[in-house]
Amino acid sequence: MWQSGSGGSIPSMAAYVLAVLGIFRLVRSGLSHDGEAHARPVGAWVAAMIYAANPNLIYMQATAMGESLYLALFIWALVYFAEFYRENAKALTKCGLCLAAACLTRYDGWFLAALLIVAALIVHSQICKARQGRPTRTDEPPRGAADH
Repeated sequence: MWQSGSGGSIPSMAAYVLAVLGIFRLVRSGLSHDGEAHARPVGAWVAAMIYAANPNLIYMQATAMGESLYLALFIWALVYFAEFYRENAKALTKCGLCLAAACLTRYDGWFLAALLIVAALIVHSQICKARQGRPTRTDEPPRGAADH
């Protein structure tokens, strides 16, 4: 497998498949807030098919290069960051793991990590501001007090 190159292309092929699945999940979750229920799966399938049909990506997944793996990690980092944006704090850990692996795969991962760290700080500050604006249970009047 070393002499033919197939040993190195197997991880690239697996990363290509994972990247297509990541595009599907990212677009499906991004369209989930629309009022059109049928647009979500159709849009996700179309986006995944367009990504999968890219000739450059098809070539890269057949070679023993790190680009397919980096793209898969990049996409999954965005998927998990989008989940964090929807107030799922556990997804930020998964995003960080994908970023760490992306940094070990290609130098581009360092730029992605810096950008997502800044974005995470901004999102966290927005979430904290939104929580401060919400009334807490101590601010609310007792349930029977407003009726009397």
